Formats: sequence, C-alpha cells, structure tokens
Amino acid sequence: MTETSISIDKELLAEARKIAGTTTNQAAIDHALRDLVDREAAAAEFDRIVTRELGDTKVTLEF
Repeated sequence: MTETSISIDKELLAEARKIAGTTTNQAAIDHALRDLVDREAAAAEFDRIVTRELGDTKVTLEF
C-alpha cells in the first residue's frame, strides 16, 4: 500500500463516508477509487459489447 499526503475537502469526505457506509477516511477513499475503477471497466466492457454487436452502426445513448 502506498502512503500519500493529500488535501481533501472535509465536507466532501464526510459525505462520501456517509454514502459508502464507512467509518474511516481510508475506507471511504478506497471505496471511491474502487468504484471509479469498476465503473470505467464496466463502461469499457459495454463499449466492447456494443461494438461487437452493432459493428460500425452509429448509436447514441443518453443516461
């Protein structure tokens, strides 16, 4: 594990802890980073599937 010193908005961190249901700052940050990585991996997989299924067909999806 890497130790890094950073400045984080206290209110934002407190809200993240509440949303994540964590009791420590470390757990909230780990949760947020894991969520970011998981979302990007899911988006990449979605893009891969759409490309495979639709080929060069242009598709616009709005979320």
